[in-house]
Amino acid sequence: MRSVFLLALLLLLGGHAGFAQLPDTLTAEQVREDIRFTARTIESMHPNPWHSIPRKAFYRLRDSLLKAANRPIPTEDAWHFIARLCAALNEGHTHATVSPAIVEKIQQGRYGVFPVLLDELAPGGFRVQADLSDDSSLRPGDRLLSINGRSAADILTELTRYSGGLPSWRRIRMKNNILAHLHLVGIRSPYAIRYRQNGAEHEKVLTAVTYQQLLTRIEAFRKRRGAVAAAPPYSIRRLPGDIAVLDFNHMEGDPKAFYRFLEDSFRAFRSAPIKGFVVDMRRNGGGNSVLGWNLLQFITDKPFRMSGDTRWKVSPEGKNAYLALDSARRRSDSARWAPYLAQQNGYIFVNKAAAPEPPPANELRFRGPVAVLIGPNTFSSANMTVNTIQDYQLATLIGEPSGEPANDYGEILYFDTPNAKVNFCSSTRHFIRANGDARDPNPVLPDIHVPADPEGKTDPVLEAAIKWIGTQR
Repeated sequence: MRSVFLLALLLLLGGHAGFAQLPDTLTAEQVREDIRFTARTIESMHPNPWHSIPRKAFYRLRDSLLKAANRPIPTEDAWHFIARLCAALNEGHTHATVSPAIVEKIQQGRYGVFPVLLDELAPGGFRVQADLSDDSSLRPGDRLLSINGRSAADILTELTRYSGGLPSWRRIRMKNNILAHLHLVGIRSPYAIRYRQNGAEHEKVLTAVTYQQLLTRIEAFRKRRGAVAAAPPYSIRRLPGDIAVLDFNHMEGDPKAFYRFLEDSFRAFRSAPIKGFVVDMRRNGGGNSVLGWNLLQFITDKPFRMSGDTRWKVSPEGKNAYLALDSARRRSDSARWAPYLAQQNGYIFVNKAAAPEPPPANELRFRGPVAVLIGPNTFSSANMTVNTIQDYQLATLIGEPSGEPANDYGEILYFDTPNAKVNFCSSTRHFIRANGDARDPNPVLPDIHVPADPEGKTDPVLEAAIKWIGTQR
């Protein structure tokens, strides 16, 4: 996760292109226009916006935010209003990212940033990844206990008000843009920190660094620790004891290429047999669920389906998304979209789930013990895949609960607010978990619960999987 965090940081500070320079401040009416646009868009397109918050409560929140927007504010502070509205739905696919206004000001050196990279936010302390301050006295693994007199627990409580979903997923979302988020919740330089190092507590004061200093020091940090290649979407490694591990990191890309990769890998197991197979999906944030279906063809012959019923809401936003596709894509998808385009806005298409079916015959299918590793970063299509495994007992799940309920939402559309250009997204579909139980509020739960090492020094989850495989021989 550490190299991924550095990448996410650079995407945050370099990925908001395409807007003319935004004004430094917005009028109260401009902020209110952004609030109304966000609330109206979410209600229009989301298939079940009131699953966690009653309609009247959402309207009360909207109205309280409109009332609070009673004076000009810095453009970047509009994020607070938009993020609160999105978070109120309490599902991980509806969220807001920071305004490009704060990115511009950070890049221009008008705002400094907190000089410490963090790779875990926990109430008991934020874990240090790298100290990029002038003296660099913090060490990886140290814990920040408070900043400017505010405890880590207090800061985390405020941050997670701006994200929906399970608590573990909220912490992950806030961590990924942590330098901007700390500024937005009022954590400013100088930073009086209290931290724990080697069991002892210490105090010191840090000063902000500029964007250019940050980039220079990140590059120096990378050189000191050595080059770390970005993790591929999937790869196979072999462990002692003839156990193969599929590191399944995300589900983007060509499903046919993934299927060929699996064919080649499982064909190799014929000539060099394995005694157990581990699928590590702890870092998999989703993508195309067809890749999950492809994987299951190689590990089970039991009947299954990957989803119960699905609910798809007709909306102007959904219709506009289709019309914005290029002509070739519109032609290829025309049969699926024709009923949608013809239907009245607000209508819900209910696609009834097919009965579970066994997968096609596969001579390469592995018939030994299979363990699948899950955790709070297992999300979206990855969550759908491991829910299928759970509901139909296709393999043994080991680790921690996944990052979202098995009954959840998806197929998101993105929008920018008219004035602050805060980017937000929301869902168009509701997916019922594979076994059809729409009332189950839980995430995907492991069969064998094994907490991750909070310091990241060992891998007890993989160790537990290896031990479990040993008991199945």
